[in-house]
Amino acid sequence: MTTIRTVFAACAALLLAACATGGGSSKPSAQTALERATERWQGIIEGRPEVSWEMLTPGVRATLERETYIRDWKQKPVIYTTVAPVDEICDEDACTVTIEVEYDVRIPLAGVGVQHVAAVLEERWLRLDGAWYYLPDDFR
Repeated sequence: MTTIRTVFAACAALLLAACATGGGSSKPSAQTALERATERWQGIIEGRPEVSWEMLTPGVRATLERETYIRDWKQKPVIYTTVAPVDEICDEDACTVTIEVEYDVRIPLAGVGVQHVAAVLEERWLRLDGAWYYLPDDFR
């Protein structure tokens, strides 16, 4: 019986944590998925990965500690410099968002130095309770 209570308490705690976590923007329901994706990347460019963490789906946030996510972003060997929205293809509650990011990569080989890279990325965004949230590939 104690095991059942422990499991129930753990599930309840996860549910409450998911519900208590904010969305990241003061008006997320008025924004499109493409606008939210651009805002998420702008936070990363500005050195504020906590903005990105807040835009993860509630389920992802319930399984991924905020501090771990922030630390991992800050330890990446790249410096993101620009983001540009490209396109979004949506159905009612899901979008595939295309954005272009530019970043600098420091390559520790002699004579290579810093390389500037531009990449076009596709991200999956879901509308939950009227707000758009990012669903990373690792959690699909």
